[in-house]
Amino acid sequence: PFIIDNSNFSNIFSDAVDIDFSDGKITNSNFEIVGNDSVDISGSTVQLENLKISISGDKAVSIGESSNVSAKNIFINNAFIGIASKDLSSVFLKDLETNNVKICVAAYEKKKEYGPGLIKIERSNNRCKSNYILESGSSILFTGYPLIPNTNNAYRELYSDE
Repeated sequence: PFIIDNSNFSNIFSDAVDIDFSDGKITNSNFEIVGNDSVDISGSTVQLENLKISISGDKAVSIGESSNVSAKNIFINNAFIGIASKDLSSVFLKDLETNNVKICVAAYEKKKEYGPGLIKIERSNNRCKSNYILESGSSILFTGYPLIPNTNNAYRELYSDE
């Protein structure tokens, strides 16, 4: 179990916080200038609340490997992907604000041994309605309405240049 509260992470070369197979929460914290993912969650149950993320090289929040995340009051500025749910993970977002984020949310399967991702968004700026990657089989619900899948291979589409 863990609690990260009132913390600042800045000028991080790779992932700022990498949580594997743990349960806990991150609250009232700031992430600034992170080379890869600001928060990387795998196989965990995590609560996120009142986070400000500015300049993430890859994903602001990456959620995978059967994780369950509830997030509230998340502000993301300048990231490649805002929130990614993959590999049988579920994310429940309330009050998501994004600015200068290439892909607001992404739901997909990266590892075949797991499966699709799920994102449910309640209250967000409208950029997320049209600025998403959704692989067939995964789900994104935006204020109760399902978004339409727009790719058959999200990982290849997102990282084909690598």
